[in-house]
Amino acid sequence: MAELNKSMRPEAGIGTDGKASDQAAGLPVRMRHKGRDRLIRLRRLTLPILLLIGWQVLAESGAFKPVFMPPLQNIGGRMIELIENGVLIAAIGASLGRLFAGFALAVIVGVSIGLLVTRLAFAEQVAVRLLSALLATPAVAWTPLFMLWFGLGNPATIALIVFVASVPIALNTWSGIRTVDRIYLRVAESMNVRGLLRFYKVTLPAAFAPVLSGIRLGFARAWHGLVAGELLAGAATGLGALVTKGLVFLDTPSMISGVLAIACFAYLTERLIFERIERLMLQRWGLMQLG
Repeated sequence: MAELNKSMRPEAGIGTDGKASDQAAGLPVRMRHKGRDRLIRLRRLTLPILLLIGWQVLAESGAFKPVFMPPLQNIGGRMIELIENGVLIAAIGASLGRLFAGFALAVIVGVSIGLLVTRLAFAEQVAVRLLSALLATPAVAWTPLFMLWFGLGNPATIALIVFVASVPIALNTWSGIRTVDRIYLRVAESMNVRGLLRFYKVTLPAAFAPVLSGIRLGFARAWHGLVAGELLAGAATGLGALVTKGLVFLDTPSMISGVLAIACFAYLTERLIFERIERLMLQRWGLMQLG
C-alpha cells in the first residue's frame, strides 16, 4: 500500500501543477483584455481631448475675439459661477421638469396612436404617411404655431415636446407590431392565449426593440422641442432661456455652459436610463444572457 501511495503522489502532483499552469496561463489573457479595454477608453477620449486642445490654441492665438471663442478657463470659470449662484441649477431643474412632463405624455400618446394605427386597416397607409411627414418637420418650425395656440411659457413648450416626441414613438410602435412574426401569434392562439394576455406575453416582447428605438428617438426630439420652446416661447428660466440671455448680453461662456449642460444630460439619460431599461427587459424575456 505504501508503494501504491508513493506511485500515486506524482500523478496527484501533476494534476495540481496542471491546474496551476492553467490558472497561470489565464492570467496573461485577462491582463491582455484589461489592457485592451484601457486602450479603447483612451481612444474614446482622444477626440474630445484634441478638440479641447484645438479650441484653446485658437482662443489663445488671438485669431478670434473672446466673444466668439472664449478660452476654456473663461468657460469653466463662468460655469462654476453659475453653479455657485444657483442660476445653472435652477435652469437645469426647470428644463428637466418640462422635459420629463412632456416626454411622459408623449410616450402615452405615441404608443396609443401606434396601437390605434395598427387597428385602422382602411386608413393605415394614410396615417403612416402623415406621421412620416410630421417626423420630417423640425420642431422649431412648429414653435410659432404652438405659441399662438397655447401662449407663452410652459404650456407651449410642454405641448410642443408632446407633439414632436410622440411622432417617432407612434411610428416605431406601429412598425414593431406590424413586424411581429405571425408564427408567434398562431402558436399563441393554438395555446388559447388571446387578447391582452397575448399582447403582454407575445406581441410586446417581440416588438420591444422597435418600440424602445422609437422612445429613444422621441426623447432626442423632446430635447429639440424643449430647446426650441425655451428659446422662442419666452420661458423665464431653463437652459434655453440661459442661452438666450447669454446671446442678448453677448455672454458666450454662459451660452456654452447651457449647451454643455444640455449635451451632458442628454448623454447621461441615454446611458443611465434607456440602456439599463433595454438590458433589464431583454434579460426578463430571455433575449440576453445575464452578466
